[in-house]
Amino acid sequence: MSKELAKTDEAKAVVPIIQAKTYITEIAPKFLEVKGLKLQFEKEFGFAMQILRKNNSLLSIAVQDKIELQTAIINVALTGLSLNPVLKYAYLVPRGGKICLEPSYMGFIKILTDAGSVNQVWADVIREGDSYQVHRGTHPRIEHGYNLQDTRGEIIGCYAVALLADGTTQFEVLQKVEVDNIRRRSMGGTVWTTDESEMYKKTAIRRLFKYLPKTEIPEETLNTLSVFDSNHEFEETDNSVKGVNNSKEKARLLAFLKAPGTTAEMLREKRAEFEKHGLEKELNHELLEFAEGAE
Repeated sequence: MSKELAKTDEAKAVVPIIQAKTYITEIAPKFLEVKGLKLQFEKEFGFAMQILRKNNSLLSIAVQDKIELQTAIINVALTGLSLNPVLKYAYLVPRGGKICLEPSYMGFIKILTDAGSVNQVWADVIREGDSYQVHRGTHPRIEHGYNLQDTRGEIIGCYAVALLADGTTQFEVLQKVEVDNIRRRSMGGTVWTTDESEMYKKTAIRRLFKYLPKTEIPEETLNTLSVFDSNHEFEETDNSVKGVNNSKEKARLLAFLKAPGTTAEMLREKRAEFEKHGLEKELNHELLEFAEGAE
């Protein structure tokens, strides 16, 4: 009897793995259609399954929403950021009960440098006890240093610097209170605890990214990055938790509406979510455009 129960449990454990494989395999043709694709579907499929097999919680979230999982994989192709765990360019993570692709700060740097928008980008955190000075005005610059033999304190801020093609630099500095506000509004979950330093750096790079030249970055990549922003940083429009969460969900759905790789079928399957958040008009308008484009 115990052996039969064990076999039943094993069979149940295999079901979500098979579901995930099926969902991802379904969008292989769309993945391969992405303009300028530099990644191999078979490899990214393998990386994705490796990630899901190691995290039962993430796997459970992934198979509960087929469209979100497929969108996350399509976004791998659109951004050119591999899921290879060695490279650490991007991750599959849960956000608001859904799975999505989340670029690391190294992933953002790769997008900028690959496009030739900048020659180099770097970021760091500032800790208590570090020496630092931020100069604004007509000769802006930032100075930061610390003694390797000293014990560095808690994080009090962060910054990102970009070396542009003309040899000039541009930087962005955030105080801890600013990052904490973003952290409070984000759907970052436990990653802010497990990878605090990286999240600070990524926040600084995201902020700097807004002000850097992007003419050489493909439009599809930029549109996809807007979806990431809908999962990361929002302007608060309501002081209540319910109001803020509702604003986040609306932003996510609107970004999904215009995201590269979104199909009419995907939108129809999410109709209930759009209607729940009062976005039925926007959804119908987009579906009408799909219909007219197919004529």
